[in-house]
Amino acid sequence: MNVESTSGSLNIGGGDTTDVNLAAVGIQAAVRINDVVDLVVTNTGAAAQNVTVTQDAIFGTGLFGSNGAEVIYEDVKLLAINAGSGADHYTVNALNGPFTSKLEIEDTSSTTSFVDNVFVNSLSALNMDLVNLANPDVGELTVHHHGGKASISKVSPTSTNGVVTVSFPGELPSEVAFDGFAVVKTASF
Repeated sequence: MNVESTSGSLNIGGGDTTDVNLAAVGIQAAVRINDVVDLVVTNTGAAAQNVTVTQDAIFGTGLFGSNGAEVIYEDVKLLAINAGSGADHYTVNALNGPFTSKLEIEDTSSTTSFVDNVFVNSLSALNMDLVNLANPDVGELTVHHHGGKASISKVSPTSTNGVVTVSFPGELPSEVAFDGFAVVKTASF
């Protein structure tokens, strides 16, 4: 199902074979999505984005056609966000329980910054792919963790590709695979 625009609230209920593609710049109001395989949100605009992604919502400025719009989702297997060409700042807040959707965020802008802050704890079980396709020099990733042990594994010492893993005794780890990030760090809070 392709959604090019909304002027009012929209509810989408899917099934085991339903994919939903949202044209982000056309979203003007709340969109509720339940029980879909893939939810793909694509921004083709140039506005700078300051977006928060949680285990059940996407909201913030610059992503959607209206800064008051948000996407609320449940029972989604894959959540993929294709960022626009502006300077983008994404916060992934996985602190309020398990992140049951696989999360992918991709930025293809060649000149603007792409900054990501990811927050995890022992309940998060985050499985995330973060891709900065155009310019690794402007990519910055910080994985903030409450407890647990964080490690960064790169393909090579100077590589911009790798995985940040945060392990918690007796719990599933959170993993953020990254591609195209010159600065990658972890921080305990």
